[in-house]
Amino acid sequence: MDKPGDLLVFAVGELTQETTKLLQEYRNAKVSIDGKVQLVLTTAVDVGLSEDNSKSSQLAAATSANEAKIHADNSKSSQLAAATSANEAKVHVDNSKSSQLAAATSANEAKVHVDNSKDSQLAAATSANEAKVHVDNSKSSQLAAATSANEAKVQADKALTIVGGAISHTPNSRMKQLMDDNGNFNTMVSIPCFTFDEINMTGLIGRGVHPAFLRQDGSTIPEIWIGAFTASNKSDNVIVQSDVEPWHTINYDDAKAKCVAMGNGWHMMTAMEWSAIALWCLANDFQPNGNTQYGRSHAKKIEFCKRVDGDIPNTRNKASLGTCGSGPNSWRHDNTPFGISDLNGNLWEWIDGFKLVDNEFYVSSYSGQPESEWEVTNIGFIGNSGNNWADYQLTGTSETLKQMLIESAEATKKLKGRLVYKTTGERIPFKGGTWQSASKGGLGALNLQYHRTSKYNDIGFRPVFIAD
Repeated sequence: MDKPGDLLVFAVGELTQETTKLLQEYRNAKVSIDGKVQLVLTTAVDVGLSEDNSKSSQLAAATSANEAKIHADNSKSSQLAAATSANEAKVHVDNSKSSQLAAATSANEAKVHVDNSKDSQLAAATSANEAKVHVDNSKSSQLAAATSANEAKVQADKALTIVGGAISHTPNSRMKQLMDDNGNFNTMVSIPCFTFDEINMTGLIGRGVHPAFLRQDGSTIPEIWIGAFTASNKSDNVIVQSDVEPWHTINYDDAKAKCVAMGNGWHMMTAMEWSAIALWCLANDFQPNGNTQYGRSHAKKIEFCKRVDGDIPNTRNKASLGTCGSGPNSWRHDNTPFGISDLNGNLWEWIDGFKLVDNEFYVSSYSGQPESEWEVTNIGFIGNSGNNWADYQLTGTSETLKQMLIESAEATKKLKGRLVYKTTGERIPFKGGTWQSASKGGLGALNLQYHRTSKYNDIGFRPVFIAD
């Protein structure tokens, strides 16, 4: 089959030949007609001697001339129509060529688009492959990251010390950060279990394991965790941390409840736990100083803390509370940076585990025992309040009261601090002293003058944790 382009070329050639032929016929007819018209005119001149005779001839000649002219005009119209048709044909041919060119151009463009599409598809395929490679690499990276994370967690788990329900981030140290149920990390210090024999007091105030390390069922507690500092207030929850203002102006029951709210195993310091710390200090021949004179130690005035109010040490006539743990190492129970701070002075600390009611001691048998179950000893004070340990007496004797450092004993007379009390009504104990206690403050300082509802700016508390 001939190509469309060849057919168009052939048609154009045929039209051109026909047009040329018509033009030639037009020229020939024109020459013939012009000759005839000239001949008629010449004849008319030669013959026109007689008007009558010539009129008929002239009329016939004129008629013939007119007819010839009409034929010529018709021939011209036909030639013009032919030329117009030829031109229109040429236009159609040109348009056809343009259309063919446009079609060819479109075909080329389509081919280009196809080629571009192929290139795009190839590029897309390449990108998809590259994306797959990236995804595979990402998966590999994620797997590697997960593996590293797991390995890191394994190492972290090895590094962490789990203490009951609390988590420590300071392994291999007797001072740890233990997290409570409120999500707060608390700086706590371990006091390992010991016996009275190990502190050279067997037969003096007891035998066997110190009661602070015994559960209700008689099993041994390996260690107790004492707050390195007195409690502070964080969003109405307890937190134990350094260099902040201690929580004060809180009554006994609220302080106790705040400690219990820290979670299982948490409670407020008991008399037996305070005793364990004090006896440990006696066994190691050390008793800490503290803020007992308006931001400094009355015994060593060169020792001072950072006061909450920002004033310099010994600025008087107002509260002189120090921030938690801001004193020197000599204000800690073991004279090191890892000891329990502020047991002497700064502010009194509410103590759980016993009370004085109308001059009779009620004592608990174990940590956490409900107050309603405490034992009534039928023992009370004799004499006046405010004496040194060697200068007062009780109406009876009790090993439990000796172990709580309430009943005076030869072994505990070395403890610094004084005893003050009232024998009427219910009296709840504080221990330790305040910023103005001077020589009356210390590990042996005991105050039994206030009610459970008392709230003052020199009374705080300290949490303790025991693992299940």
